[in-house]
Amino acid sequence: MRYLMVLVPFIPIFAAWEPIGPYGGYVRAMAVAPSNEKIVYGATYSYPASVVRSTDGGITWEKVGTISFYVRSMAVDPNNPDIVYAGSYRKVYKSTNGGRTWSSYSVGSSYIYDLEVHPDSPSTVFAVGQHIYNSKYVMGFFKSTNGGVSWVSVALTTNSGVSRALAIDPSDPDIIYVGGYTTQAKIFKSTDGGAHFVDVSNGLSSSVYALAVNPSNSNIVYAGTYSGGIYRTTDGGSSWSKVSSYSYIYSLATTEANSNVVYAGGSGVVYKSTNSGSSWFETGAGIEGKSIYGLAVAKSSASVVLAGNNVGFFRTTNGGNGWEFSCNGMNIANLLCFSLAPADPKIIYSSCEDMGIYKSTDSGLSWKQLPTPLSCGDICGFAIHNTNPNIVLALEGSG
Repeated sequence: MRYLMVLVPFIPIFAAWEPIGPYGGYVRAMAVAPSNEKIVYGATYSYPASVVRSTDGGITWEKVGTISFYVRSMAVDPNNPDIVYAGSYRKVYKSTNGGRTWSSYSVGSSYIYDLEVHPDSPSTVFAVGQHIYNSKYVMGFFKSTNGGVSWVSVALTTNSGVSRALAIDPSDPDIIYVGGYTTQAKIFKSTDGGAHFVDVSNGLSSSVYALAVNPSNSNIVYAGTYSGGIYRTTDGGSSWSKVSSYSYIYSLATTEANSNVVYAGGSGVVYKSTNSGSSWFETGAGIEGKSIYGLAVAKSSASVVLAGNNVGFFRTTNGGNGWEFSCNGMNIANLLCFSLAPADPKIIYSSCEDMGIYKSTDSGLSWKQLPTPLSCGDICGFAIHNTNPNIVLALEGSG
C-alpha cells in the first residue's frame, strides 16, 4: 500500500491588533458640515495626512481616509455632508464619500490656507493662499465654479506675501474678506463674489491669520493677528480697532445661536467675547498643546465648542468654563517610541510627534500627558530604571 504525503505550509495565526492610544494627533484643519453639525472632519498636518470623521459632534472619531500631502484647510458642502474639500500644496482635494477617497485638482499656487464653499451655490468654492505674480509669491484669491475641478486666481498684491484667512458674509455671500500679510498686515474686501477686491487694511498692525463675520450684523468683522492682538471693524472694514492684546490668534468662530459670542483660538488657549468682540477673556483650563487652528461653535448652542490643535480635539459644553480631551477612537498620532518599565510592565512611556510624552499605568487603557522638556525636537528614546519606574532618561531627537 502506498501513501501520498501532502505537505501543508505552516501559516502562523496572529491575534488581531487593536489600537490602545495615545489617542489624538496633530489636527491642522477642521470643518463642520453646515447641514448636520454632528458631522465633523479633521485632517492631520502630516505626510500623508490622515482624515478623521465624527458623527456625534466630536465626541468619538473614525479614521476614514488619507490625503497624499499636508492639509492646512477644509470645508464641507452646505447641502451634502459627504462632499468635503481639503486645501494642500498646489492642490485642492475633494471627496464625495465622506472623506474615504479623494480626487485632486491643481490650483497652481503654494499652500491653500483657507477654504469656503458658497452657502447658496455649492458648486462655487473659494480659497486663499499664494499667487505667482512676476515670479513672486503674493497674496492670492482663488475661485472655482465647478466644484473645485478648475480654478481662477487673482493676485491681491504686487509685493511678496501670503493670504492666510478667508471669511464670507453669511447674509450676503458676494461679500468676501481675505486676510494675510505682505510687508504689512492686509485685509481685502470684495462685494462682487471675488471679481474685484479693495484694500481695507486701515488700522491693522500685524499679520492676519483669522477672520470671521458677525452672523447678524455684517458691518462687524473680527480679525485675529499673529502678534498684534484681535481687531474689529464696525463699518464693514473701512477702519479697524484693536479690541484685545491676545496674540497668536489662529482661528475665530461665531454662531447663529448667539451673535454676541465670539471665540478665538490662540496658543493653547481659547479666548471668548460675549459682547460682539468689544472685550475678551480667557476661557477655562483643560486644553493641552499649542496652536489652535481648528475652532467651531455649534449652531444650536453658543456653549458647545470644538477646538483642534497639535494634540487633537478638545470640547466644551459650558461655554469654555472647562475643556475635555475629545479624541476617543482617533488613533492617528505618529508614535516615535515607547518603553515598558522593567519593574512593572503595566507602566508605559511613549512619545508622539508634535504631541509630547505620555504615560500609562494600566497597560495602555488610559494615558496621561506629561510635562515635555523639549528644546529642539521630539523624544526618540526612553531608558527606564530597572527597579524604579519613576526614574526615566529621555533622548531628544534633534539634540
